[in-house]
Parts: sequence; structure tokens; C-alpha cells
Amino acid sequence: MTIRQTAEALGLKVRTIREWVKTDRIKAEKVGNYWVIPESEIEREEIKERANKGREHSRRIKESIELGMRECDRQDSEESI
Repeated sequence: MTIRQTAEALGLKVRTIREWVKTDRIKAEKVGNYWVIPESEIEREEIKERANKGREHSRRIKESIELGMRECDRQDSEESI
């Protein structure tokens, strides 16, 4: 699988998978201009756990940003009264 396909399969960003390849967290082989990641790597429990943690971390950041934006909107509303 390519880096893009791997990212889609794991629900992560392409740059995350590139970083994992660069730091040897996931095994990949360079074929021409592309990195190829064996499907057996994607099925490894360690990779699945990392992907789950990454998605959970992203979800918490998104929620924090949304909460902060709602708080700013609330403060703006109070100031305009």
C-alpha cells in the first residue's frame, strides 16, 4: 500500500504515516519514487493502537478548539450587550 492508502486505511493523515516511515515506526520499502507499506504492517496490533491513539488525540484537540471558539463567541456576545 502507498503512504496515502495506508493513511486512509488507518484514518490518519499522510504526514503522520510519512513520519512513522521516517522514524521506523512502520516498515516500508522504497519502490521507485514511492514508499510501499506491506498490509501485514497495517494489521500489526501496535500500529492499530498507535492509529487509535492518534485519532483520539486529534478528536480531543478538535473538541478543545471548538470549546474555545464557543467561549470566545459567548464573551463577544456578552461584550456587545
